[in-house]
Amino acid sequence: MFGRRQNETLETLRAMREEDRGRGNETIETLRAMREDDGEQRRAFRQFTAEMTLQLRRNGEEHRADMREIRKEMREAREEFRAEMREFREEMHAQRQALFAILDRLPPPPGEATA
Repeated sequence: MFGRRQNETLETLRAMREEDRGRGNETIETLRAMREDDGEQRRAFRQFTAEMTLQLRRNGEEHRADMREIRKEMREAREEFRAEMREFREEMHAQRQALFAILDRLPPPPGEATA
């Protein structure tokens, strides 16, 4: 009778151990799945960051190209303005010289002595 109860207890313990082992395997599988999911998330994040980096580089290059174009336009506008100002100054100088020439040809005012 003692042997039979001992065998039943041993069988119960073995069953419990197998049950625990099954739970342990489930836990291990869950952890593996989580790690794989984590790996997939990491891969997705890496891909996302690579795409964002590429997009930022493209945007940066476009921005630099736009800025180069704007600087070129500004330089051309500045040169055009300078040319116009130079032309204006030359015209004003010519008009002043013409006015001085006219003034030099006028006779002196009456009552002033001529030298």
